[in-house]
Amino acid sequence: MSTAQITSLFPEMPAPRQVLPELPQGFHYKPGFISETEETELLALIDDLQLHQAVWNGFAALRRVASFALSDSAPPRYRSDPNKGSATLAEDAVQRDDGTVASQPVPTQLAPEWLQVLSGRIGEYLGHAPGRICHALITEYPAGAPIGWHVDSPPHSSIIGLSLGSDCTFRLRPQRREFRSRESLISFRAQRCSLYEMAGASRSRWQHSIAPVPARRISITLRTM
Repeated sequence: MSTAQITSLFPEMPAPRQVLPELPQGFHYKPGFISETEETELLALIDDLQLHQAVWNGFAALRRVASFALSDSAPPRYRSDPNKGSATLAEDAVQRDDGTVASQPVPTQLAPEWLQVLSGRIGEYLGHAPGRICHALITEYPAGAPIGWHVDSPPHSSIIGLSLGSDCTFRLRPQRREFRSRESLISFRAQRCSLYEMAGASRSRWQHSIAPVPARRISITLRTM
């Protein structure tokens, strides 16, 4: 039997769908929210942005960010410091003896039109009223960069993420230590081009983290009021 005949008998099968664990209340995950062509276009647009070295509590973080206002409903205090402690490195930053660096707040800019359109599409899919998504943070993670355990700060009721460039391992655990166990840890592969939303209990009662990424990953994080 020829190779062509064998191939005809066994056509290429689609990749098996990932079986997700039971996710906390309020956590929504949508694989393949955008196409690979759209992902390529978005990555090209992001490559044209000016990303800033992020600082967390005075220490340089292994990521670069850009902050954008999508709605006038964002509180002025939040606009001036959207990461609640993150900042860009000052051009003349000098590392201090304790390892910290001089820094200045991340500037929040008016979102470009493509980001406004994208946030509107995401908001419509998730059922958010126009204008409710008020802020976007674009973050670039180089290969090997993790995200430690944390709960995103108020005042935002919903945290939305679109993953580009690389899959990642997304992990969740209860916020309260007494509820944590090996069985309570939730882990799944968040695919590139996928969308997730954390609201309700998943937003307020669970911590989340991301294991070191295998390749450069871009996250578009949207926040609602």
